[in-house]
Amino acid sequence: MLEDLYKGDIDKFQYKFKELYLSAISYHDGGDSEKYYHHFMLGLLLTLGDKYIITSNRESGYGRYDIALEPKDKKNFGLIFEFKIGDKNSIHEKAKEALAQINEKKYDISMKNNGVSKVIKIGMAFSGKDVAIESEI
Repeated sequence: MLEDLYKGDIDKFQYKFKELYLSAISYHDGGDSEKYYHHFMLGLLLTLGDKYIITSNRESGYGRYDIALEPKDKKNFGLIFEFKIGDKNSIHEKAKEALAQINEKKYDISMKNNGVSKVIKIGMAFSGKDVAIESEI
């Protein structure tokens, strides 16, 4: 799943992530706070530390992204994540809002200034065991 992510195959990543999340997380694990989901994702993404410089809640552009993975090899994709929470009926819209926030606040500017030309932007929204993902390269 994570290999799909850093290779830029977002469709495969989304499918595998949703399957993993549905099978591994209890409905009672989530909550009303974005912090739980942020920590879950950070723990998962830290396994890519050999390929990326991983930062959390850092300023870039006009705001502060949730998680960014800057590739050590600048030819590879950079990754920027923004997370939202919502209810089951709003998570698709919330994922779109998260992706729009990455673009509006220009969270990719620091990576681009460091020589990363390809950045995958990922907005994720969670509600219990449900997740919606929106992305663009």
